[in-house]
Order: sequence, then C-alpha cells, then structure tokens
Amino acid sequence: MLIGVSGYVMNAHEVRESSLKRLAIGMSETQVESILGKPSAVERPADGNTRWRYSGATWCIVSLEYSADGQLSAITHDH
Repeated sequence: MLIGVSGYVMNAHEVRESSLKRLAIGMSETQVESILGKPSAVERPADGNTRWRYSGATWCIVSLEYSADGQLSAITHDH
C-alpha cells in the first residue's frame, strides 16, 4: 500500500498532459482557466506579472506566468 501511494505522489499529474498541450503562449487568463480550471494559488508580485500554480497531493506542480497585459508568457511543468 505504501509503495502504491508513494508511486502516485511521485508520478501523478495535477493537470492532464492533454490539457497542458492545449496551452499556448499569448493566451488570456480566461482561455487558460477554461482549459485547466481555477488554479490552486495565485500570486501578484509587484512586477506587474501574475503567477498561477496548480498543485495538490502530488509532487507535480504546474506554474503559469502572465505578463502585465494578462497574456500567458511562461509555462513550467515541474515533476
């Protein structure tokens, strides 16, 4: 049982690969949210950019960065 749980935590994805493949630089926050749903965390640092994070019970984290004009500018998939 413990091996099964640890395997899930190490290998499962919070965001489906097929959904990630639908993302493109330049998309709006609304377009991305329609594909991935609401993020688990949103950061709005002083630099004017916005960062969304999708994470949960796994070690897989997807981070998205939006420029000050609300366009997707970076996608990071860390797992």
